[in-house]
Amino acid sequence: MEFLPDAAMAAIETAADAAPVAPPVPEEPVSLGPATDAQAPLDASGFRTAGPYVGQWITRQVFADGKVVGASVGKIVGYLSEKESDFNDDDGKPAALWKAEYVEGELKGDAEDLEEHEIKESNPRAEKDDEEEDLGDEDSEEEDDEDFDDAEDEEEEAEESSDDDDDDAV
Repeated sequence: MEFLPDAAMAAIETAADAAPVAPPVPEEPVSLGPATDAQAPLDASGFRTAGPYVGQWITRQVFADGKVVGASVGKIVGYLSEKESDFNDDDGKPAALWKAEYVEGELKGDAEDLEEHEIKESNPRAEKDDEEEDLGDEDSEEEDDEDFDDAEDEEEEAEESSDDDDDDAV
């Protein structure tokens, strides 16, 4: 068995004592956008075109008289950090804002400024969802009733067919 010379052992111990320290963790979350929030260009409404949630799709419920009357699909198109925004949350603290533009449903063609908790409540996602959603159009309840009736008819037919098969087997 070979041993390292004392000089080599001393060099290894010195290197271990001088191990590099990990870089500090940033205090603010990193932007998900292509540029840092402060570098992203401003759109015509004064919002940054990059930042957290920008480019994400959302679905917001639409209320009237305290009841859900539909839903709207929109895209987050802008962001202002709490330092850039002039908005204060319910606690009076500066808060970031996001701009959503709606492309389907009751709010189609409208835009809305949202807080982060409102975005999180709106199912943020990378894809729009090609599936047809109930977005509160007038025919949707009627169509749902028709679909339910069709399903009941198909179920009854399947039971009758099953009963006929049982008779044949006797």
